[in-house]
Amino acid sequence: MRKTLLVVVFLFSTSSPNLAFAQSDANAPTIPQKPLSSDPRVIPGRVIAEGHNTAPAGATKLPTYKLEEVELAQPVEITVRGARERLTTVLRLAVTPGESQLGYWIWIDDVLLPSVWGVGAKSLATFIYDRSILRDGAIISVGTERNIYDLPERLKLPDSFRATLKPEAIEEGNGIVSISSFFRVAGSERQRFIGIAMKTAKPLPTMNMGYSVQIGRRFFDAGGRGINWSVQLTEQQFAELKDGDRVAIDVGVFNIAYLGRLDKSIIDR
Repeated sequence: MRKTLLVVVFLFSTSSPNLAFAQSDANAPTIPQKPLSSDPRVIPGRVIAEGHNTAPAGATKLPTYKLEEVELAQPVEITVRGARERLTTVLRLAVTPGESQLGYWIWIDDVLLPSVWGVGAKSLATFIYDRSILRDGAIISVGTERNIYDLPERLKLPDSFRATLKPEAIEEGNGIVSISSFFRVAGSERQRFIGIAMKTAKPLPTMNMGYSVQIGRRFFDAGGRGINWSVQLTEQQFAELKDGDRVAIDVGVFNIAYLGRLDKSIIDR
């Protein structure tokens, strides 16, 4: 099967003052600067899917999207969940047209794509590096740190393309170990918290900036080191999360480890 370079998606935190971003855990290659005739940001591509809405919606005035596959002038290598892949094409997702979107990011469901560039004065585009983050019916959104706006149309993928997609895989050794509840006592008050314990396949390196845990479209400060990691949530924060939310450990704009999907039913097992 031909490999295709796909969208980088990152998430920001609504619960921590430190922004964090997440993608599928692909190390995005640096695509060399090329003449416009071979620049994958601007060359014509093969249309995979596109919307047809013409009425601008919401504060961003972004009515529709286009997903294209474009050829790379030279193959690039990318690491996805520990495996190196050689890619010859890239997927390019654009949302267009709309009002000026400087500083906006693109989301696909709960995967954030902060590596966005402008197309003219009114449109945005990004590359997709890992096709496993795509699904038919996904919500495409644009947003800033505080506000996210959904496009009126969902991603509609043709049957032939859907047949090539595989579920987002978890690297062996990564995963959610347990979810448990506990109480903290302050004077006469008791407050219930939820702790989520996680493991990574290999120790995570020491970083100048702290790690965060992505759950859905929210980020929380991560605790731990090496292969053992955890996050503590208030009862209210946990209640606001959804079963099936994506869980990952991130640093800066890089998703370090994808851990699977949240299953609330395992609490206190």
